[in-house]
Amino acid sequence: MRRTLGVVLLCIMSLGILAAAADIEIAVVPKALDNPVFFATKAGAEAAAAELGIDLIYTGPVSDEGYEAARVVEDLLNRGVDAIAVSVSSADAMRPILVQAAELGVPVVTWDSDCPDSPRLIYYGTPDFELGQLVASELAEAMGGEGKVAIFQVYVGHPNLDARYEGMLDTFAEYPGIEVVTRFTTTALEIGLAVDAVENYIGAHPEVDGLATTTGFPWWGNVGSMPTINERVENGELLCVGVDPLENALQYVEAGILKACIGQRFYEMGYGSVNMLFSLLRTPSLADYLAENPITMLSSGMDVITSDGAGDSVSVSDYRALMAEWEG
Repeated sequence: MRRTLGVVLLCIMSLGILAAAADIEIAVVPKALDNPVFFATKAGAEAAAAELGIDLIYTGPVSDEGYEAARVVEDLLNRGVDAIAVSVSSADAMRPILVQAAELGVPVVTWDSDCPDSPRLIYYGTPDFELGQLVASELAEAMGGEGKVAIFQVYVGHPNLDARYEGMLDTFAEYPGIEVVTRFTTTALEIGLAVDAVENYIGAHPEVDGLATTTGFPWWGNVGSMPTINERVENGELLCVGVDPLENALQYVEAGILKACIGQRFYEMGYGSVNMLFSLLRTPSLADYLAENPITMLSSGMDVITSDGAGDSVSVSDYRALMAEWEG
């Protein structure tokens, strides 16, 4: 089985180099157009579409709302697009739409956030449970395996964020000296709300020694926007590990406020998803095989970003260069 799966993956990733077929239209749908982590996905999808000579539709809800994203995908099906790559906010809302896609013979892959128990063919993105494990291990090791940890999750109910939280709990359980005291959240995906929630919680709970976040939202505000966090870290009273190193988060790493920040490869998600869908359209037998044997996950990879790039991590300067390459 593993050998067969390996052959299938090799075909998917290599067939995209074939000459483009005329009039192919592929849609890439993020959870929200206003989420800055997806800007790199858009750049990757556009690069793949240009190389393949196909038409790309990059569209989605303005802000993150699960049923609106499902409506966007349904509209794309009605429009008659050839294939769709979608990041799923609400699996319950998206699942019946993906059933419609399968009935119409439109191949769908999910990226960034999956829709389990649906007829999508592949999930291509971050292994979120493992990402949570990586955040937890980086923080637990920095804390010497001792202390109280709070976990911030910007929103409960997203499949990928919930998986990260479960991964964190799984790894923290391996450290008898670590106590997870709470998971606290906001009710909307907004940077300002996340910044205020984290600053206020840590300010009210001086007993917390470590902060782990499932997203980058609190770290996307300005470095001076969480003075209590900054002060406690500088005084050696708090250690923090986060996710999604956009520029402001990189500044937190540079300043030593974030011990480490885990980077997802959003450019690869866009680039790879478009290439996979193109390959599936050009090879119906492969699409038929995957319809019978859907691939649970194909990892787009992760990076650990630290200030100096020690060990297996990536330095802030090297990661900035990578981001500039994506933007280019």
